Amino acid sequence: MKKQVTLDDGDGVERENAAWLRSRLPEYETLWKRFIGNDGSNRHLHIANLGSITEAKREAFTQAHYSLMRAVLDLRDIAEGFSNHKAGRLTITDERRVHREWTCFMAYLGRLRDMAEKMDNALGTGERIWRRFDDFYSQRNNVLHSPISAQQIDCNYLQVAVPAKRTPIAKTWTQASRWSDACEMTFVELDRFVIESTNEAIGLVRASISDALSRIEELVGTKLEPLWIETQGIGGETSVTAQSSSTCGTPTSGTCRVEN
Repeated sequence: MKKQVTLDDGDGVERENAAWLRSRLPEYETLWKRFIGNDGSNRHLHIANLGSITEAKREAFTQAHYSLMRAVLDLRDIAEGFSNHKAGRLTITDERRVHREWTCFMAYLGRLRDMAEKMDNALGTGERIWRRFDDFYSQRNNVLHSPISAQQIDCNYLQVAVPAKRTPIAKTWTQASRWSDACEMTFVELDRFVIESTNEAIGLVRASISDALSRIEELVGTKLEPLWIETQGIGGETSVTAQSSSTCGTPTSGTCRVEN
């Protein structure tokens, strides 16, 4: 049976999060089903005549694109934990747990830029994709590469000094800041910072993936159509024949078998 590939044909993470990705990050599937796909063994589908995009560049892009999505899911999961936080007495154990989660959050926030840069490198777009994540990367550095930033508790909510962006402004936390400067710092509830940063990050990732698809089609020289596969039961196995759209050149196919 012939069918277009969707995230329902992706790996376990993609299948499990397909509904959320379609709702909050639809560009991921739009690009994935036109340029990546899944042959049934968690390898991207073969596409003929991709212009100047070599197989090595395509693989490098595919890895970064997938890792970018995984980082977004990790940010989402951490943000959901913070959104469920209720005011109450914050114990030392609570504070240490929250600080660990924040540290992980900032690491994933910086990872967005790292993966966007690899996407840029694979497509030869210079700084077109990754530059939009520079503020997040600077904030990540100012949290992870400095002593623990100044913090305070107000109405049982943990507040942190706002991490400085690429162009630091007064009253924000940099790697050179001192705890004795805390009285002059701008503080933000950690819950709010995490949730708002996640929503902003999702918007930037959406724009980045859209830019990437436009660049891919520019390099290929044509609009990419969704890939499709044919499945046929063979003696207790499923034979998956993957074939690219004719807009990508002469359709070619490859067959793999996965056990039911």
